Amino acid sequence: MKWLKWSNAEEWGEIYCPMLNKTVMTYCPIGNPPYNSYTAPFIDAYGEICYYDYDHDEGDWEESVHTLGNVEEFDGEPEEFSI
Repeated sequence: MKWLKWSNAEEWGEIYCPMLNKTVMTYCPIGNPPYNSYTAPFIDAYGEICYYDYDHDEGDWEESVHTLGNVEEFDGEPEEFSI
C-alpha cells in the first residue's frame, strides 16, 4: 500500500482504523470543523486510490471504502488530492 496526500487538509489526529487494522493519521479540510476526518488517500493492491471516512458525530468509521479512481486513469502516479 502506498500513501498519498491531501492538498487541502490538515492533520486531525491518529485513530485506529479496523478496516486497515492499524492506527492511522486522519485529516480534515483546512478551515472546516472536523465533523468527519479521513485517512490519507492510498493505492490498494488493485491500483485503486482509496480512503476511509471517520464520522466524529457517530464516533465510528464508515465501513465502506471511498474511491477516487484507478492509477491507470491518471497520467503518471498522482501525488495529492483534494477532500
